[in-house]
Amino acid sequence: MSSPGSSPRKRLKLTRKTKKENEEENGPNKRAKIDPAEAKLEALKKENFMKACLQVSYEAYIDFKKRFQLIYFPACIDNKCIHHDKNAKIEQVTQSSEKYFNIEVKNKTWFEAIEVCLMCITSSQYLSSSMLMDIVEIIMNAHEDDNSGYSIEYVLRQCQHTLLYNFRMHPPCITKGIRDCYKQFLMSPLIKKENNLSNRACYDSQEGIVSYCISRLLYELSMESKDGTLLDKQEVPEDIQEEIQKIYWKKHTFELFEFLVRTERIERLMMVLECLIHLLQTDLALWHSRRFSTNGQTRSQRPLLAYVLWPINCLTDGAVTQQCHKIIELYAYFIHLSYG
Repeated sequence: MSSPGSSPRKRLKLTRKTKKENEEENGPNKRAKIDPAEAKLEALKKENFMKACLQVSYEAYIDFKKRFQLIYFPACIDNKCIHHDKNAKIEQVTQSSEKYFNIEVKNKTWFEAIEVCLMCITSSQYLSSSMLMDIVEIIMNAHEDDNSGYSIEYVLRQCQHTLLYNFRMHPPCITKGIRDCYKQFLMSPLIKKENNLSNRACYDSQEGIVSYCISRLLYELSMESKDGTLLDKQEVPEDIQEEIQKIYWKKHTFELFEFLVRTERIERLMMVLECLIHLLQTDLALWHSRRFSTNGQTRSQRPLLAYVLWPINCLTDGAVTQQCHKIIELYAYFIHLSYG
């Protein structure tokens, strides 16, 4: 029985104090004192773990070849590129070489045109944007020609090899002339030649080769496209009597993307996109490398991918544009079709 003078609150306080003292001294839940040495060891383990995480993240970030899935490692990333040498004279191919190339393209002798390109690509010369675009046109439009002596598969492989070879010899590094060349190649409208039956204008051809290929590929994968050719072949005009003239007319009229069957159209588009993506990946790796080595001081120079996705205003970089929507839609198509 409690004493008459003690209040309930005081009695409760004394009871709690006694219980706490008993637990510290004799109770089963006796609190163990923390050893300073163990506490220091635990803190050291936590610090080492954080350092290890930072090191792993750092090494993964600077592994540009693996992160950007590059076929080769550009020397420009390590600042060992010849383009950084002020004494090195690196220019586009000469006008005479480009003239020879244009003659072969006009005659639709594709293999000979590619041979001219391969001879022009050297450590001091790179292909012009118009030559690069013409190689893309060959990939898109070339047909099998039994009289050429080369299969169309071989010609297409040589075209792809030439593009990648030029990109490897002269990656889109900091040199203004090379970057301007590639920017013009990616962003220039696709010109519809005179008396051409192509309907490329319906597929964003005015926005550059990347936009055209993405829009066209979306159409070819959709239900709207058809398995056969998109255009029907016309009869040879009656005023053309000579057999050689007929062959010439057919080759210049029907050797178009629209006269390929659907599977070939998709294959051609994928071949072009593979080359374009390789160029964009290499440039993005170089851009990240420069940004990393200069502590982010590359704001004045945009990667080529930024021009493709956000061509109008650099202030919109990062926004989900129509081009971004198309890429997401294309990705969904590939997942659905298990393409790869």
